[in-house]
Parts: sequence; C-alpha cells; structure tokens
Amino acid sequence: MIGICGIGGVGKSTIARAVYNSIADNFDGLCFLSSVREISNKHGLSHLQETLLYKLVGEKELKLGNFHEGISIIKNRLRNKKILLILDDVDKVEQLQALAGSSEWFGLGSRIIITTRDKQLLASRGIQRIYVVKGLNADVNTEQEPVKTEDGTQEPSVSKRKGKEKNEEDADAVQDDDNGVEGKEKKKKRKESRENGELNGDNDADVGEKKKKRKKHAEQEESAEMAKKKKNKKKKVEDQ
Repeated sequence: MIGICGIGGVGKSTIARAVYNSIADNFDGLCFLSSVREISNKHGLSHLQETLLYKLVGEKELKLGNFHEGISIIKNRLRNKKILLILDDVDKVEQLQALAGSSEWFGLGSRIIITTRDKQLLASRGIQRIYVVKGLNADVNTEQEPVKTEDGTQEPSVSKRKGKEKNEEDADAVQDDDNGVEGKEKKKKRKESRENGELNGDNDADVGEKKKKRKKHAEQEESAEMAKKKKNKKKKVEDQ
C-alpha cells in the first residue's frame, strides 16, 4: 500500500489519477473510488463497498446488510485478482478497514493507493510508503492569464504549466517509491517518453491506443457511478 498525503487542494487526487492512468494496463481489475470521505458520510461504508465490488467484479445488484458482511465478500471475490485500487480522500481508519484492511485481501501484484490529509492515519495502519505532496511556490501558484502566441492561439499560463509539470514529477515519485531500485531507470524512460511525445506531437499509434483505452475506461466508470446515484435517488424517493 502507498499513501499520498498533503493539505486540501494541493493535487493529491490529480497525482493519484496520473499514476492510475500510467499503470492501469498492468492489472486485471481497476477501481478509482473518489470522494471517500464525502460518500462515506452521506451513504455509509456499505455503499462504498458495493461500488468497489461493482467496479472490480461486476456485482450489480449486490446489497450489503452491513460493512462487516462487505469485508467478507471483498476478501472472497478479490483474493486471487490482481487489482489497482485508489481510495481518494480518506479521513477515517474505519474507511480503510472496510475497503482495504490488508494487502492480503487482494491478489498477488495488486496495488492500493490512498490519498488523505492525515499522515497519522496512514501510519496507524502500518503504511510505510508515504509520499507527502508539497504545494507550488507562491510566485508560481499565483493565477495568471494564458499566453497568446503570434498565430493567435493560447498557451497555458506559467502557473498551469508549472502545476502540470509538478504533478507529473509527483506521480513519477510515487511510482518510483513503489518500484524500489528499478524506479530510477523507469523514471528516466518515462521522462524520455514524455519528451519524445511532446516533440513528435504524440503521434505514436500505441500511445494513442492506450490513451483511448484509458479514456473509455474512465467514461465507463463515470457512467456507472451516475447510474448508481440515480438508482439510489429513485429508491430514496420511493421509500419516502
């Protein structure tokens, strides 16, 4: 397990998403659980477990009586599956206990990445790989207008370019921490790949195909999440 922590708005979710998109092709199942803190407060831990199981094993009609039941099902369904799980904006230990109590719940080679504002929360669960995200310098973080070029097009402002570069560097750092000794070499290759992509206009067919796959997967996840929300809203109205 890897933790990404820092103050609110510093870019933890963006970094987690960048890592997710970068390594997604290496796993049998993918799940990016956004806004864990907010959804847990509104709908409870069982709802989050249902979403996790839906995304990873397609359990559409599953209704859990309580989160203890959910833990048992998660262990049983996912113990032999290599998955990539992002738990975004966690603020309570109970959320980790209900969704990813241990790496042993999942198949060999699985990766669990947790974003939180509370470093101590990660330490309390024995997570040793913790990346602390630091904000940009004040002069860089100041909002600036886009830069107009000679042909009339606009380039991103300095602050946005610097922010994008920092997010890429932070995402690299998280991956390197996970990869250990191999990290330096992989970081070098990723940097060269990005530079070549910028020089060549990202025309490589393989790169384009992977981007399409990741975009399609993200759209499917978003669509599934919206459908789940509509269903819950309809049920709530019927119960009233």
